Amino acid sequence: AGTWLTVLVVGFGMGGLTWALLPIKMLGVFTGEKQGMEELGALFHLWPPTIQQEMGFLSAGYDQPFLLRKFLVGTAMSIALAAMLLQLVLVGRRLAGGGARWLPVLAIASTGAVILHPMVGIPAVAVGLVATLLSPLVSRFVPGASPLNVGWHRPLSVAAASLVGIALAIPYLSLVTGGKESGGGLPIDIYPMKVICLLLGSLGLSIPALLGLARWRRSAARGAQDNPGSQADHNRQFRPAEIGLLLFCLLLTGFALFVKFPLERSNIDKPTLLVHLSVALVAGGVLGTWWDAGSSRVRRNLCVYLFLLIVPTHLILLGTYWLEPDPRTYRAHEREAHAWLRDNTPATAIVFDSLDRDRPGVEIPRRMYWSHEQFATTHQYPVPEMDRRRAIRNTLYDMYDSGRATKTADSSAGAADTAKPADTAKPDAAAHLRTLTDPVFVIVRAGE
Repeated sequence: AGTWLTVLVVGFGMGGLTWALLPIKMLGVFTGEKQGMEELGALFHLWPPTIQQEMGFLSAGYDQPFLLRKFLVGTAMSIALAAMLLQLVLVGRRLAGGGARWLPVLAIASTGAVILHPMVGIPAVAVGLVATLLSPLVSRFVPGASPLNVGWHRPLSVAAASLVGIALAIPYLSLVTGGKESGGGLPIDIYPMKVICLLLGSLGLSIPALLGLARWRRSAARGAQDNPGSQADHNRQFRPAEIGLLLFCLLLTGFALFVKFPLERSNIDKPTLLVHLSVALVAGGVLGTWWDAGSSRVRRNLCVYLFLLIVPTHLILLGTYWLEPDPRTYRAHEREAHAWLRDNTPATAIVFDSLDRDRPGVEIPRRMYWSHEQFATTHQYPVPEMDRRRAIRNTLYDMYDSGRATKTADSSAGAADTAKPADTAKPDAAAHLRTLTDPVFVIVRAGE
């Protein structure tokens, strides 16, 4: 049961009980920015439903609910998280006595996690390496740990595979970070509000994890006293792989809580993810142990707990996703414009769109000279270049005279006419765009 419960709480348990923190949030009536009835009204303003309102209601500040959405789209983050979980499985198998044939896969998983998303991969691989090397030492001092001495060859083989993976990723990291300003490494950042919010957000899984570990510890100690060396005593003991997992989760949680991430504005959700994964992995194992050893009453209570952990949050979130109209939804003639550009422009074409619309880069898809303000300012792109591109985008749309358009944006036949040449821009913008070797297309709507 531990496996399927771990999958369940990792995928669906993120921020699962933050809705139960409503009494604490109501203190904002006295301490919030607005205070009084205005603050209370803002807290309960859930209709008409919007994603921003529901996310605010279900979060404790830094934390974000619903991890599974990170896996629903094949992004660098989702694949890096999958590589991280694969790394944990392979390390656990090796420490538990598994063969060495999976070590090359472990090296590849480490490389993939680091390359695909360094903010997730580097902490995961580094912490996993440290936890693996510490597990033989810590197991000697943990009461209730298995006396089985596995030696150092398994931890060292895991460390070697991880180091090979890191070494393979170094050339790529050097290439993509070359010339970018350093934020001074990863300084320790004791920010109490961040720590409190992350701990509150993981409360739904932290409580069973801590209770289970305490119960496990007492059971192991009692079994060792009553009947040392028995099979029951052996079953209660911590194995080397379990100690390695506990160390990994503890160290990764500490990293997420107390280390300031580079480019923090664009990585505000990364500490949440790391804390959740750490706690959920332990909680899943604990819940599985309770389920396997429990009576029908215990299992019934676990079902109630899982219902409260998962169902309310997802009813609110998924219901809102279903009910709220997507403000970025493109109208029929805009989709026609995308189709025209897809069918009539080379794959190397460069596209402009107004108001930070970035969907052409996905739906056509074509390269965008400028896509979104957040991407331009939080991903460490050169500031002068981003300023210049923003100015050129603004110049193009400020200079365009909608009266010149032969067809309006509401015309069903206007798809082809929405792609206008860049000649209508100011001379400096037009001169710069003419220096580009690839054709440039500008999407224009009526009134722009």
